[in-house]
Amino acid sequence: QPSSRAYLDKLFRLMREDMRSRLLIEGFTDNRGTNEENRQLSRERARTVKTYLVDAGIASWRLLIVGHGAKLPLGNNNTQEGRQKNRRVELHLIR
Repeated sequence: QPSSRAYLDKLFRLMREDMRSRLLIEGFTDNRGTNEENRQLSRERARTVKTYLVDAGIASWRLLIVGHGAKLPLGNNNTQEGRQKNRRVELHLIR
């Protein structure tokens, strides 16, 4: 999505300015599907962000990905709105 790209581009510039910073990229899913499917999907979500940043020029070793699957939901998995909130990537800058 364009808003996601703009955010990632801003993050790229920040990481390029501070060469010591690292990034933890965490992927999450809703509770639909098996635990293994959700772990894989969440890892792929995180990997997509990592690939974007590596392609932009950030060294791969500075980017750690974790796929949590359906753990740690933000929303209620019994509603469409809640499931949408749970399908996410969280980014944590480590300095």
